[in-house]
Amino acid sequence: MSKTENAFAVIHFGSNVKYFELELYFCIMLRQNTSQNIIYMYSETDTPASFVEQIKPFVYKTIGFNDQGITYNVTAFESKYTSFNTLRTCDFIFAYKFLTNYKKVCIIESDLVLMGNIDSIFQLNTPSIVCYKCGEANLNKNLRYTSDKEQIIQDCDNSGVNGGIMLIEPSIQLFDEYIKAVPIIANRGCKYPNEALFEYVNNVYYNLPVKYNLSHYHTLRLSQYGLNPDGRDILVYHFNETDFKHLDIIKDGWLKANINDPKVMSKYRLKKLPIMYFESTIYEPNKKRVNEILANLNKPQTQTQAQIPIKEVGSKKSDWVEAFSKTHNRPYWSNKVTKESVWKKPNELLGGKKTKRKQPNKKRKNTKQTTNKRKYTNKKSRK
Repeated sequence: MSKTENAFAVIHFGSNVKYFELELYFCIMLRQNTSQNIIYMYSETDTPASFVEQIKPFVYKTIGFNDQGITYNVTAFESKYTSFNTLRTCDFIFAYKFLTNYKKVCIIESDLVLMGNIDSIFQLNTPSIVCYKCGEANLNKNLRYTSDKEQIIQDCDNSGVNGGIMLIEPSIQLFDEYIKAVPIIANRGCKYPNEALFEYVNNVYYNLPVKYNLSHYHTLRLSQYGLNPDGRDILVYHFNETDFKHLDIIKDGWLKANINDPKVMSKYRLKKLPIMYFESTIYEPNKKRVNEILANLNKPQTQTQAQIPIKEVGSKKSDWVEAFSKTHNRPYWSNKVTKESVWKKPNELLGGKKTKRKQPNKKRKNTKQTTNKRKYTNKKSRK
């Protein structure tokens, strides 16, 4: 695939396998629903090398960034979540720095279900983010809004936007503004730091039509948004602020077991649609491949991309170096400056002899999937 005008960016940090599994399925799904490049951006401070290697077949390129002292190891911030440090969600700012060769970039989280091609999102005004405070009647319109910095800081525990999808135009100048603003957000201890940061820096922005980012809490309010109540208009469902993502519900089998329960269906009348669609089109066709990938991840997962043994190849005029993927038993090339990684030998390499390696064949271990029966209860919705 060649470079496209626009791109999607998936931002990763940490070594939690559950989140990485979501990303694997999501990138597979996104590839089926876009003709644009998919960029996997990852924190070099704590992303396992195996994560980066395994995601490469599903994305256009991988790009690392150093968030040390910016969102990582920031003692001034106390996360409101215990499962991960929410200040790390501000790592989206690195898309502004490293993706300036794209006209527009859609920063997108992995706890989403895509119901069809979403390339039409790049036709919208930028920057765009779902803005609940714009009023339900305007929630599916790409209207212009303004933000007040002081008000954002004062009320940053009650975010009026949803950062599951952000449509932006990359800019080094904006990246520098974000860098200056992160300590302000961190010192305030905002509950949703990424969303507060977005509004704080972008004093003018547009509402992202809710059909591109519908919270699973709001599936019964479509008519109030001017959308068909049967869900046919929705392109993206977002399983935000819940311990039970769509993938968890599918694995557990809870929804199928309770499909005829009137109380369950009163809440899942539309919510079941993305779950069942994801199961039939993404999960079932790809679970064997994903499970094999997960079974072969390095354990313990503490090694970072920077620790992968590499050997310099080619002309001194380039910054490309050769590395070897033990998982795929094949070499790949990485750019030390841009952090780009590709399987095919780059055209920029004018010389250098490819190193021959003899690798032992390794048998893959099979893992059994176990199910955990849980009771699924919705947490209180936030607007």
